[in-house]
Order: sequence, then structure tokens, then C-alpha cells
Amino acid sequence: MNQISDRLRGLVQSDIRRMSRECERVGGINLGQGICDLPTIPELVDGAIEATRSNKATYSKSEGIELLRERIARKMERHNGVQCDPAKEVVVTVGSSGGFAAAAMATLNAGDEVILFEPYYGYHLNTLNVLGFKTRFVPLLAPDWTIDWDALRAAFTPKTKAIVVCTPSNPSGKMFTADELERIGALCREHRAWVITDET
Repeated sequence: MNQISDRLRGLVQSDIRRMSRECERVGGINLGQGICDLPTIPELVDGAIEATRSNKATYSKSEGIELLRERIARKMERHNGVQCDPAKEVVVTVGSSGGFAAAAMATLNAGDEVILFEPYYGYHLNTLNVLGFKTRFVPLLAPDWTIDWDALRAAFTPKTKAIVVCTPSNPSGKMFTADELERIGALCREHRAWVITDET
């Protein structure tokens, strides 16, 4: 039986992944995807070997290793000015795409609407589609990718449960300003919607 689920119909490979494979096929230099060609730092190699030798190569807590969550919380306070409880408010995921999927599944229900700024990161759209969420789009205005605040306000409906903010934006490179983030946050508070940020 060769049937796939309805949620996967129409799912396509991301443009950036397709371009990376095409670049590899023709022997090009890939400047489009964050594929690092630098050697792994010795401390990481040594730490991985030591963890394996001391039998730490088993399942950790599903929310992440305690020491790592504590250090993330310290970094959040030092770098971002945000206090968070490492035991209750920090979760370690496998990559930002995995974190995005986990956040969406934890906060949204099938049929909920999510606002994406265009141009958007392909994985965000694919993930939302696979999970059964409806997407609404608000174009950022070139050449400097400004927000049309009337269009953003109009995109909110009673079904809107989240907005995705990718800063620096992939693929445009837009850095959202503090004022823009405050205004987006105010709209989300008004409409009781989540702000899901991707800040790679």
C-alpha cells in the first residue's frame, strides 16, 4: 500500500535544501545554507568522547539536561534581560525547526490560524501545513522590508492564535526593530495570540 497521509500531500522540499543539493550536484560553492566546513572544536570532540566513555549516551530528560537548561537560563538573563526558570521555562530541542514544531504543537489546535510575514522561511510554512494550521500572510514591503501595520491588523481574525517572527528574517535578512517587536506584541496581547520567534 503506497498511501501517504493527507497532511503530507503537497508538502515540498524547501528551496534552500533543493538549492544545496543542486549546488552539490554541479560541484558549486554553497553560500546559501548554513553548512559549516570548519573542523569540530576539540573541546566538543573530547566532551562527546568522555560522555560516551562515562555511559552518558542514554536518554536524558525530555526537556533537556539540567545543567544545559540552567546555563541557557543564565544566558537569557545576561544577554536578553529575560529571567526564566530552567526547570519550568526552558526546553532543549533538536534544532530550531524541531523547536518550532514542538512550540506549535504545544500551543495550537488544528484549524487555528497563524500569521506569517512574507517572504517567509519555507520550513515554517511546511510545518504549519503538516500540523493542520491555516496560514495568513502579511507581505513585508521591499526594499527595506517594512511592515504594513494596517495589513497586519487586518490579518488578525478570531481564529488567529499565533504570529511567527523570524529575525533576522530568513530569507530577506530583515532585522525587526525593538519598536516593531513591541507593536507586534501589543497586537498579540490584544488578540490573545502567541508570538513564536525564530531568532537564529
